[in-house]
Amino acid sequence: MRNNLKLIIVDDHQLFRQGLIKLLKERLENVSIKEASNGKELLSMLEVQKPDIVLLDLEMPVMDGLETSNVLLNNPKFSDIKIIVLSMHEHEKFVIELIESGVYGYILKDADIDEVLEAIHAVDNGQYYVSQHTFNAMRKDISEQSKFQHSFAQESEKLSSREEEILKLICKEYTNKEMAEELNLSVRTIDGHRNRLLKKTGMKNTAGLIKYALQTGIYRMD
Repeated sequence: MRNNLKLIIVDDHQLFRQGLIKLLKERLENVSIKEASNGKELLSMLEVQKPDIVLLDLEMPVMDGLETSNVLLNNPKFSDIKIIVLSMHEHEKFVIELIESGVYGYILKDADIDEVLEAIHAVDNGQYYVSQHTFNAMRKDISEQSKFQHSFAQESEKLSSREEEILKLICKEYTNKEMAEELNLSVRTIDGHRNRLLKKTGMKNTAGLIKYALQTGIYRMD
């Protein structure tokens, strides 16, 4: 993880914010952590300094997490900020909508600190954090949209065996560097394959690629 990582925790419960800050500072070195009680307060803070990662609650007064994420994801000046949602909401609708909109991870608030750290580490390295809960939400969403599989088959280009191999590694949360080492390829070549996968499947991000792999049966999670 980089030095001088900048985080902002956005949650309306002060006790939760302060508890999480304490745990993170015990486990992370050279990290700057600020806090905000709602989305409006966060946006004011961003006028002064932008963080690398925002840990964002959904239910807050004044400006909730859904509205806040929409502002951040659709404004080019915030394009470098990565969002990890921290929420009590287990409903698949929230997970799917937010992951597909471009947030980098979705963690339930009852997760332990190790999972939060794992998500931060993955996102800081440019990866999406897809937890078991997120996988389950994707699989349920897929099972409820059987017609969608047919549209994938009709509209997406056929993947090469190498592209399918890389897609499976993406589903296993390999980084580009780890995939390059596994397949004896350069990181630049992996980048090229990843970009072609996005173009061929019509997906917008890694979460979309994982959903595509699950839906088409290219990857199966036991």
